[in-house]
Amino acid sequence: MDEDRRDEKERREIFQCFASRALVQGEELLFNSATSARLKRQAVRRGFTGDKGGLRKNLYPLERMVIRMRIATTGDSYDHEWWADWASTPDWFKKFHQVILESWLFYPAEGDPLDPRKLGEKIGYEFEYKRRKFERAINDADFVERWKRSESGPPEPVKLPPELKDEEIVYHFLIDGFEDWREYSIASLEKLKALHAKILLLLPKLGADAVLFTKGMSQGGERAQAVDLDSDLAGRDEREHILRILEHCYELIAQLRNRREIADFIIARLPDDRQKFLKNEAQRHAFIERLRHTYFSKIDLGPAARGMPRKSEKVTPHRSRLLIYTPDIASERERKSK
Repeated sequence: MDEDRRDEKERREIFQCFASRALVQGEELLFNSATSARLKRQAVRRGFTGDKGGLRKNLYPLERMVIRMRIATTGDSYDHEWWADWASTPDWFKKFHQVILESWLFYPAEGDPLDPRKLGEKIGYEFEYKRRKFERAINDADFVERWKRSESGPPEPVKLPPELKDEEIVYHFLIDGFEDWREYSIASLEKLKALHAKILLLLPKLGADAVLFTKGMSQGGERAQAVDLDSDLAGRDEREHILRILEHCYELIAQLRNRREIADFIIARLPDDRQKFLKNEAQRHAFIERLRHTYFSKIDLGPAARGMPRKSEKVTPHRSRLLIYTPDIASERERKSK
């Protein structure tokens, strides 16, 4: 534990050393650790604050569960790279996470009451899906390699100068500070178990809602058990491919001039066999209609503002917030209260 706290302190000090740039409504702003901490506080507490902005007293256990899951699935408060990125995202991208991906950061939707069964199902699915994935990664090296490729895509080819032409190129894929994805999975599984235990500690306080919540958790777990992890990584499903393209390429998509360009951009990044299938004009038209109904209308995915400059195709893809979660680190106040 002392070593964990020392590492945490060192990370915090590193983030104090620089500021991160964010483009907000056309204005370039610099985010530091203090701004980052304020943004996280607002995001985590959204919907559960009193008149003065602090957490309400006597929060219901379901509300505490949501807060705990938001903390566990977002960047550290001082990680302004993470929060500056969110502040810079276009509105459609935030709505994409709210409406389609149902990110914890935006759950529940504004004005929606917390339903114990629905919350239980959401948490149950999350825990079981993660448990299966981490345990598979711990024991299956081939699975880890395919996971890397699905998250990061194929590495860009590197052209070596003549004097280095015989050197071997080794690609490293980082995930939450880990280069070894098996080690990451081992550490993440331990954190997942600790988070699971914290959620279960709140169960006795739910009263009559405990039955509905437990039933929801069971249903969510069953849904996660039905996921084929190999197909999920390979992204054979059309929807999974589109989600990944929107996740990783949102900065480029935000620069496109019209919805036709957006559709062409997405199609060009689908697997080769799918692109070949969509060369049929009728199938292509049907695909664009699905995009229009599922994404363009639901999340207001549309063209960039007129006159906005294009960005380079070499924008570094952002890691997927859909699949990777940051550790659940207890606050200093929580540690002192033990």
